[in-house]
Amino acid sequence: MLEQLRINGRPLVKERYILYKPTTNIATPAYIIQPFHVALLLLLAAAFYSIADIKWRYNNTAPDAFFFCISGAAGIVLTAISLTSAHASLHHNLHVLWLLPTHLVAGILLQFRTLRASNWFRLYLGLSLCLQLVFLMAAPLLGIVFQTFIYLLCGSITIRCFSLLKVLREE
Repeated sequence: MLEQLRINGRPLVKERYILYKPTTNIATPAYIIQPFHVALLLLLAAAFYSIADIKWRYNNTAPDAFFFCISGAAGIVLTAISLTSAHASLHHNLHVLWLLPTHLVAGILLQFRTLRASNWFRLYLGLSLCLQLVFLMAAPLLGIVFQTFIYLLCGSITIRCFSLLKVLREE
């Protein structure tokens, strides 16, 4: 449209560059590994690790500490975004129910046996388990649709909280 404009017989636009060529259909590439596959693998690993933990007293807390620290760091970022953003849709974010910022502290405390066996840590795991169950039940009841891998990730943390709570109760 601007190419047709002229001033004193000279074109208004000197040169024309096409930065992005228009396309009609942009399809997402089909990757071999997708978030759903990674989340499903984490859920299966959490389930097998929980069975080994409950049946054979496999007391290695390093994977749990790593998992809790990662979810705690994600919870800190999510909480900071929710509290500082001006967008109203971010203030009602249900992901804060399962990505608790305190999981970072819990992941660090899992490495210390005396702190891990304390009553308040079991209380924290129980409250965390309840919040995760609320997230898993409230989202479908409220009609909120999340991607499937979110439910799988929340389910893997829920399974680990339940098995840690069971193992710590028996100690």
